[in-house]
Amino acid sequence: MRLRVRALAMISLIGGAAVAAGCNSPTSPRDQLLRALTQHETQWRSAAIHAYAFDYDANSMVTAPPVRIEVQGDTVARVVARETGAELSRAGWPTIDSLFVRAHDAIGNGQYQILISYDPQRGFPTRIAANSSVPDTWFDLRVSSFVAGP
Repeated sequence: MRLRVRALAMISLIGGAAVAAGCNSPTSPRDQLLRALTQHETQWRSAAIHAYAFDYDANSMVTAPPVRIEVQGDTVARVVARETGAELSRAGWPTIDSLFVRAHDAIGNGQYQILISYDPQRGFPTRIAANSSVPDTWFDLRVSSFVAGP
């Protein structure tokens, strides 16, 4: 039931964002998304987790393989393709902190209808989905199987 209520709240934020794009009132859907993002970012930072691993799935016009990302000292230390076990270059893969930046950018870009889901315990984004009427600009980023490290 709790997940259903949260999903319905997110759906109404998406619908509202489509209608109120560009609205700058303090209660606009984009302002609500920014407030929620800021609250969750504060929650994440207060956890002071600087070493962790997570599964990452990125869907967009350009596909990326599903990977396991390991972070040490807030820096990507290792990236492994989940399907093959091959180690990939660390360049360009996100940390949780960089996903917050990506979410801020997406909310600030008026062309997107945004959906963001958060981990209830630690506050990090578990999904950032951005749909747009502009061709080939959508993306859907997902974080799962998060494990805090030493």
